[in-house]
Amino acid sequence: MYTPDLQFLPLSIRVLTGLLGLSLYFIDIVGNAFKTGQDTFFNKNILSFWLCLFLSILYCYGSYFYNLSTDLPYITSLFIRFAILFGSAYFIVRLIRISKIEFNIYHILNTIITVTFIQCVIALLLFVSPEVKSVFDSIQKTARNPLLLALMTKDIGSYRILGFGTEFFGAAIESSFSLISIIAIVRSQHELKGMKIIRYGFTFLFIAFVGILMSRTTFIGILISLIFLHLPNQKNIARSKFLRFIYLILLLMVFSIPYIISNAKYQRTFTFAFEAFINYKDAGTLSTQSSDALKESYYWPQSVKTYIIGDGYMSDPAHPEYYYMATDVGFLRLIYFGGIGYLLIWFSGTIAICKVVYNKIGKESWFFLYSIVLVTYLLIVNLKGLADFYNQLLLVFMVAVTSSAKLDLIIEEKSA
Repeated sequence: MYTPDLQFLPLSIRVLTGLLGLSLYFIDIVGNAFKTGQDTFFNKNILSFWLCLFLSILYCYGSYFYNLSTDLPYITSLFIRFAILFGSAYFIVRLIRISKIEFNIYHILNTIITVTFIQCVIALLLFVSPEVKSVFDSIQKTARNPLLLALMTKDIGSYRILGFGTEFFGAAIESSFSLISIIAIVRSQHELKGMKIIRYGFTFLFIAFVGILMSRTTFIGILISLIFLHLPNQKNIARSKFLRFIYLILLLMVFSIPYIISNAKYQRTFTFAFEAFINYKDAGTLSTQSSDALKESYYWPQSVKTYIIGDGYMSDPAHPEYYYMATDVGFLRLIYFGGIGYLLIWFSGTIAICKVVYNKIGKESWFFLYSIVLVTYLLIVNLKGLADFYNQLLLVFMVAVTSSAKLDLIIEEKSA
């Protein structure tokens, strides 16, 4: 999920694990091809993944050549990204198979949540401790990350929390996936023991809190998660207990907010994070400087051709460091590159992955609703920026399609 570029490694961790995973994948195919009855991992779901990726890249080339575009780097990076994500997911699954431990959807979602929690702990430590930040900064290759280098030398880094290998909008997407996943797990359980209620509740609130300090877009993930939590779920004792715990802690936090905001050391951080609510209190408008600027990013295509096949650009051809048409809106960026067709392809990928996993786990209703919530979140947040859950979902997909057994969520009392 997170890809810090470390000084002592030639490539980022994701790229290294991706290359190792792709190598193992092809070795397994070749090695098992001559063994009768062996699982080659070359199943229909993995074949479908590569076929869909190939067709998507082909569509991108169609827009590229039709528009005589010069944005070939985007198409190249798109293919590399998904190939590396596939390889990384395969590498992790391969390690799981070697260890011969039980691993299902419940375990992989909990692993993703745990990694997000650890990232939030690191991010908070980097913010409150200059010594810790100095150590982590010294092991990152900032020269390969112009954004990180700029943030480290500008004032913005003094009041915005930055993660280790993630920051801003991307951090909000990762945090939101874990928040929604926590609610999905809680809703799927009929009963949860007290310590698990506390653990999930504390994890939810901590990720939400630090996520907001990293990016205010996390508020969308929190809102969607809470709506998800309140959806009817008959005879779910775990959900009711979780609700009571969450609101009890939130009530305590509300009373502590005035003290926190008044703390001079972190006042600027909290003022920025809760700017929308402060503006609502002072001026009656629930807005931020960022949301006001977002309104100016809605430059709708003027040509019918753009809606059909796009303009073939993700980046500005004159200034590749900027977005095409100076818009950060996810829906518009996709349309400007490949038209409505590419927009549909982008979101269809998420739906297709969720459908495959849903079928593999026995068409469990909890995962169906979970998938709907994930897609709904993406539809909303792409009104602000280009977002997806492929980093997380491809790992879930790989665990599902390479398992020979039904991958259900453990709901027995002993596991609760």
